[in-house]
Amino acid sequence: MIRETLNAVLACFVTFVLCAVAYPAAVYALGHTLFPRQARGSLIERDGKTVGSELIAQPFASDKYFAPRPSAAGANGYAADAASGSNLATTNPALRDRIAIDSAKLVAAKTGDPDLKAKLERLDALQAELKAKSELKEKAKADEEAIAALEPKVATAKDEAFARALKLGEAPGIAVPTDLVTTSSSGLDPHISPEAADYQADRVAAARGISVDRVKEMIRTHTDRSGAILGAPARINVLLLNLDLDDAKPSR
Repeated sequence: MIRETLNAVLACFVTFVLCAVAYPAAVYALGHTLFPRQARGSLIERDGKTVGSELIAQPFASDKYFAPRPSAAGANGYAADAASGSNLATTNPALRDRIAIDSAKLVAAKTGDPDLKAKLERLDALQAELKAKSELKEKAKADEEAIAALEPKVATAKDEAFARALKLGEAPGIAVPTDLVTTSSSGLDPHISPEAADYQADRVAAARGISVDRVKEMIRTHTDRSGAILGAPARINVLLLNLDLDDAKPSR
């Protein structure tokens, strides 16, 4: 009985040393020796400062930069410590409205259509007013009446904006690429499709004062087709492309 107990304890100890000490130490040592940058998170540095990782998306709001896919990770998106999707079903009205609004904003930016921009601004104002009224902890009768009056106005403003965006989207080259309005399952996908990059090329070129042809050439340079042999689509790392843009000089 004692010998069996000692053998069992010894087996547990040996297994622990092999699996919890030796194996992790060997993997850690090999990783940091053979692939030091990848082992440290594929971090990217500029002027001695870490600006991000090739593996994790981050937001870019300026017109000078390509935008990544939208994110549902964390309260404000792109939270590396809260990777997740929205968990909204495709039939959920909230998801459909979010995609429709994002698409309309992209169409407005692409076309510069003043009518659509005005409709989206009105929609934003009405939604902000409705949200402020709805979040009041103690609502007076006047607040309830205001909410009841605002809800149909918001619905009408949505319909008008969506209808205008759909009409404009019928023109060649205006339809929004899917990955610019849909999130990945982690919310942290650092890549976009070449089509999504091309869609933003005019905006980025104008904001930076460089030619569209030059921007599109940079897009082609950053297009990764290494997964094609396995059937994976071409993709572009947004952070690497934006950093390359920062190194580019304005056209004369």
